[in-house]
Amino acid sequence: MRKYLYDAAATRGLPRTPAVALIERQPFVLDAAFRPVEPLNAWLASLPSRGCHSPGTWSGGA
Repeated sequence: MRKYLYDAAATRGLPRTPAVALIERQPFVLDAAFRPVEPLNAWLASLPSRGCHSPGTWSGGA
């Protein structure tokens, strides 16, 4: 598994479909075949609503 951080600037010019529900600097994890690791990514996406507002905390959790 590898951790990546979402960078909206890197996606400029790409099609907007499917929509990406990531916020700036939000980490996400892909497996060796570059498929999303859904349970872990769902937990990472929930961190801001659980009171973890720092992108550094999100990255550390990943």
